[in-house]
Amino acid sequence: MKLPQIGQIIWLSPDTSADEETKTVLKSRIADFTRNAAAIELPIDERTKHMERVKTGSLWKVWYMGDDGLRHDFHTEVMGFREENIPLLLIKLPDPQDIVRTQRRSYVRVPAEVEISVKSQEQDPACHFLAKTLNVSGGGLAFSCEEKYPLKEKQLVNIWLNLPNRKGTVSHAYSTCEITRIEKKTDFCQWVSVKFLDISEGDRQKVIRTCYERQLELNKRGIPDS
Repeated sequence: MKLPQIGQIIWLSPDTSADEETKTVLKSRIADFTRNAAAIELPIDERTKHMERVKTGSLWKVWYMGDDGLRHDFHTEVMGFREENIPLLLIKLPDPQDIVRTQRRSYVRVPAEVEISVKSQEQDPACHFLAKTLNVSGGGLAFSCEEKYPLKEKQLVNIWLNLPNRKGTVSHAYSTCEITRIEKKTDFCQWVSVKFLDISEGDRQKVIRTCYERQLELNKRGIPDS
């Protein structure tokens, strides 16, 4: 399996048994390699946008996107720091055979009603409204709204999601999205499909968790999810 390359974005989360949704997700970039370690930029918390200085000896799960478009995961340990023009974090490199590739060519869309807020990036005409999704996946979603809203294919919109979970709480996610399809259903209603363009890995994991829980619910009720 191929290691990440210099300049490549990677994500890190604590290597613990805690619920994936509650884990901190950090974002970094490969700056250099030594014989048995990768030097990475000091990670930034995707939620707070603050730089995090993690402890030597702490254990982390790392993932990145390979040239094949699939996610690659490995476990690592923080080995220390290196001071140059900017401080760098040293993480242990895995053996290539210890890298796990996720065989997921696309995200599964699951029927789900999730409350969202949609805001167009265009100011003329501008629109901002609440809607409910028809289906959701880790790569995008579809929602219904009144036809009066001036939306068009290829348009960029900002979407905020309220994601319920089995614990009875609600988490929030945000993404810049591109409208990929608009389908007129009635004189007053349209169905809009979008794909996520700029979503943090932490928020994407929240969406995926909601889809997974929804799939479990449908399976228990004997309802196909596709």
